Amino acid sequence: MTVPTETPSARIPMPADGSSHKSYQPELSAALMDMQAAIMRHCSLDPVTIELVRIRCAHVHDCRVCSHVRLQPARDAGADDAFLSQVDDYEHSELDERHKVALRLADAHLFGSVPPSLPAQVKAHLTAEEAVDVVLLVAKNSYQKSLVSLKLDAPGAYTWFDFDPVTGRNVPVA
Repeated sequence: MTVPTETPSARIPMPADGSSHKSYQPELSAALMDMQAAIMRHCSLDPVTIELVRIRCAHVHDCRVCSHVRLQPARDAGADDAFLSQVDDYEHSELDERHKVALRLADAHLFGSVPPSLPAQVKAHLTAEEAVDVVLLVAKNSYQKSLVSLKLDAPGAYTWFDFDPVTGRNVPVA
C-alpha cells in the first residue's frame, strides 16, 4: 500500500485576503441567504420560540455572532436576556412545556438522537407545520458551523435585529 506524500489541498480554499465567504462565492452565498429568508418568511412559529431555537443553535455551535445578537420581535414579546438564559439548561428551567419540546426537537436534530418519547411530545405540543419549522430553523441556524470552526464568526457592532416580513431577512435596529 502506498501512502500519499502530498497533503491534499482544501477543496474550497478560503480567500487569502481574509475577505468574507460572501464575496468569495457570491452566487452560493446569495442562494443560501434566499433559502434562509424563505424559511423565516414562511415560519409558523412565534417570535419567542424562534429566538429560543436560534439561541440554542448558537450556544451548541459556539457561534460568537449569534450568541450576542437578539431579535427584536422576541424582545417585544417578552423574551429578555434573563428569559433566554434558560435555554442551556432548559429541561430544569421555568420555560413552558411547549418551548421545552421545541428545544428537545432542536436538540434531536443537532445531536442526531431522538428520544423515544419525543414524537408523542411533539404531537401533543406542536402542530406538524411547527415541528417542520423547528427543524428548518435548526438547519438555517446551523450553516455557521463551518464559519465558527474557521474563526470567521467575529461579532460585529450590532446587537438587536428586527424582522422584515417582505424580504424574510433580519435587519439591524438603529
